[in-house]
Amino acid sequence: MTQTHLHIAAQYLASAADLVLPSEQDDSHRNFAWNPITSALETHYFSDQHLRMVLSYEDFALFFVNQNNEILVEFDLGGSKHSEVIAWIERSWKELNLKGNYRFHWPDNLPLAAIDAHYTFPKPDEDLFEMLEIYAEERTMAQRAMIDAIKPNNIRVWPHHFDTGALEVLESDENGELLMSISCGLAIADGLVNEDYCYVSGWKKTGKL
Repeated sequence: MTQTHLHIAAQYLASAADLVLPSEQDDSHRNFAWNPITSALETHYFSDQHLRMVLSYEDFALFFVNQNNEILVEFDLGGSKHSEVIAWIERSWKELNLKGNYRFHWPDNLPLAAIDAHYTFPKPDEDLFEMLEIYAEERTMAQRAMIDAIKPNNIRVWPHHFDTGALEVLESDENGELLMSISCGLAIADGLVNEDYCYVSGWKKTGKL
């Protein structure tokens, strides 16, 4: 079990968000909240239906939940093929009367090898759930650290690099345009670093920080 399996599973949520939420220039409609209580990634609420799609680390499963966090439908990922996941989402999409038809989208620049219909998620066993617990605790600790350090406006998990990131606005003009900010986060291993790492960066529209 690796972060890659979760990163792939997160694309089901991002694809759903593309279909039901207004598109944002920075792709923020596609990002997720991390729920430290349920150990799950959650989409933004789908506008009209007040539903969210969820990737549960605790259960290694996909859920659709309502505004009371009640599970409406669920699917276990362990041992399932990509084609089976898509078929379940398509059925659930219709059952829940969600807008349009579900279409899975794999971004061209996603830093992962593309999957096909036969891609299979690892079967559930003790080792898998042990790793899921570690990854969940990592997300929770990163979120707590960001809150303690900079008290950011928003902490989100981004489906492209699968990082937990936060942005704190330090200065803006009278029209609300951003002039200066600081961001920090926890990124998973990538082409830059071969293990999970933390980052902090500052930005200023003009001049030096």
